[in-house]
Amino acid sequence: MKYLILILFHILSISIGQQFQQEQHLMKHLFEMHFPAIQKQKATIKHPVEIISFINKDTVLISSFLSNQIIIYNIKTKNSQVLIEDHYYCNIQKQCIKLDGPYGMILLPSSTLSNEIYSLYVASFTFDNINVFDINITDMKVSYIYSFGDSETLDCPQGITFNPLQQVLYVTSFLDNQITLFNISNGIYLDKINFYNNKNIILNGPENLKFDNTFTYLYISSYYTNTILKYNIFTDTIEQIISNENLLGPTGLYITSTNELLVASYKTNQIIKFSSINNQFAGIYTRGFGVSNKNIRILFHNNNYIYS
Repeated sequence: MKYLILILFHILSISIGQQFQQEQHLMKHLFEMHFPAIQKQKATIKHPVEIISFINKDTVLISSFLSNQIIIYNIKTKNSQVLIEDHYYCNIQKQCIKLDGPYGMILLPSSTLSNEIYSLYVASFTFDNINVFDINITDMKVSYIYSFGDSETLDCPQGITFNPLQQVLYVTSFLDNQITLFNISNGIYLDKINFYNNKNIILNGPENLKFDNTFTYLYISSYYTNTILKYNIFTDTIEQIISNENLLGPTGLYITSTNELLVASYKTNQIIKFSSINNQFAGIYTRGFGVSNKNIRILFHNNNYIYS
């Protein structure tokens, strides 16, 4: 099943178009990366599935799913380079891994307490684990630290988010429709959150997840049910199931500073906006270009831009 999904991802591989301006708003622009320009540089991006900020407002990290790489992209210069290669990395315990099917990522300060070292957590869709790399932002040296998770705790992990109040990493397990929790400091498995209501599955195909600004509510995109779950982590309850006729195949999520919810609707090629008050539908934030197989999948906000 997993390898069938990988083949389908290859068939549906996304290339993203040109940059265009949006309305005057807190997030003014949607930035569509021009990948043919990137391909002339050192790195070739194949099916990008996650974008996160890196070092400063002008650089981002992109997980390139089909090339099994993590790529640094400079927004201003449009230069790119491979940060994590498609080859084996070994740690000091002589444990070796190869990045395969990189998906969700988060970047956190390293436990070394050095201002120059950051830890990058990368979900491997293929190997059902989370790989941890330390990155020296001075010389861009990458060191493999360790991996955690396995087929017992994860089944095709995709989205990753972190709750700093709990020091817990939350990961979507796409094929078994669960959210898996790990201790951020040592990767120890903590628990799984199952979403069933009278034996009816209400989470089917969890793609991404994000916390609100209070770290109380966890928003989870459910691809096959065309819904977003609003889950209270303290009461262990689903407080709301968010849906709209324009929301088909929800993937990427973004929570604004005022707790508005933006959702990438993959099948309608739109970004849908929901208000901070009861998460009511607040309109279509923007539309894609409507080109076949160039659907909006990921959302990332940085310096008044949204990347998709």
